[in-house]
Amino acid sequence: MRTIPRHSKVSNIYRIKSLKAKTVLRCESEAEVGECIRQEFDKNTISYMTQPFTISYLFNGKKRKYTPDLLVKRKNGIWLVIEVKPFEQIEGLKKKFEVLRRVFASAGLQFVVVSDKEIYAQSTYHSLNRKYQEKMYA
Repeated sequence: MRTIPRHSKVSNIYRIKSLKAKTVLRCESEAEVGECIRQEFDKNTISYMTQPFTISYLFNGKKRKYTPDLLVKRKNGIWLVIEVKPFEQIEGLKKKFEVLRRVFASAGLQFVVVSDKEIYAQSTYHSLNRKYQEKMYA
């Protein structure tokens, strides 16, 4: 499991209290927090964690390292490896994501890329965020 520091001088660190994970999770972007909130209220999600592990893989002939944003355990037994990215960056990373998709498929995991546009879909995100606030601070 990759550990996100409690504080950083170079990047923002976000925290979210998770009932499903039974701990406070650290995220590296607001969009990752938004995806965590979506997982909190997804009835098919049993549990999830942020920055769960780091793997090495080959891409364009070079050894690379990759740490997923989330690992999600679903009720149907499927494990999802989720990468959260700004919508504008996804097109330029498609080849990398296809390699990662194959790497994770060989390990029995499903790789999914989620964009900030999906996370912040107006009515859904605001509704879930409000529910989360009410649940945590009621």
